[in-house]
Amino acid sequence: MRIRQIKPAFWSDSTLAELPESVRLFYIGTWQLADDGGWMEWNPSEIAVALYPYISRGRRERMVQDRAHALVQAGRLLLDPCGQHAFVPHLTEHQHFGGRPVYSTRDAHARGCARLRADDRSGKVGYGTVGKGKGDGEETPVIPYHRQGAV
Repeated sequence: MRIRQIKPAFWSDSTLAELPESVRLFYIGTWQLADDGGWMEWNPSEIAVALYPYISRGRRERMVQDRAHALVQAGRLLLDPCGQHAFVPHLTEHQHFGGRPVYSTRDAHARGCARLRADDRSGKVGYGTVGKGKGDGEETPVIPYHRQGAV
């Protein structure tokens, strides 16, 4: 996990104000799990252990699924169509990296995922799962990979 900053604007963000407190706290947790470029591996089981180590396995994994779904709906967490990676938009705009270059594993993530289907290139929102793999999660909107940096 990484040390991150919470700016005062976080508390007055109207989009976040509509979300439950538990989702807002989970959102902060995603910042700590994401690399400096905003990317993270999407493994709900591992995320659950990292953020909720003292809660029973089944309950903490459901918490991750539910809270991630809320963040996806709010546009604060984007899931890569491959289902193996997630992106926290604007993370680099709100974090100070001490003047050093921003490190991101985005290219590694891109190499690890299947290439976009032709229909994903249209720029439209597609559908994928919030779960660990195909069929494990609820169908939710995802942003095609090439648009994620622009959100």
